[in-house]
Amino acid sequence: MAVFTEQRWGPDQRRKYRALFAHAFAELISFSRLGQARPEYGAGIRGYRLKQHVIIYEATATALIVVRILHTRRDIEAEVGEVFP
Repeated sequence: MAVFTEQRWGPDQRRKYRALFAHAFAELISFSRLGQARPEYGAGIRGYRLKQHVIIYEATATALIVVRILHTRRDIEAEVGEVFP
């Protein structure tokens, strides 16, 4: 995503997006229940909206597992369904 962002909108926007996602990941590590429960994808799976993206993740006692990061224009149901058939 960072490479695409830089190619499309330049290095400044890439740095902004990286910082935005780094902050979101830190929040999710500290407050793993911020995202909406998404039981249709499996037990413990949550979705967190970040501007025009959705972070699909699972928080365990020791890790934040990011399953997918998708733009809201994508078919999220179909793409996450590929991970969790």
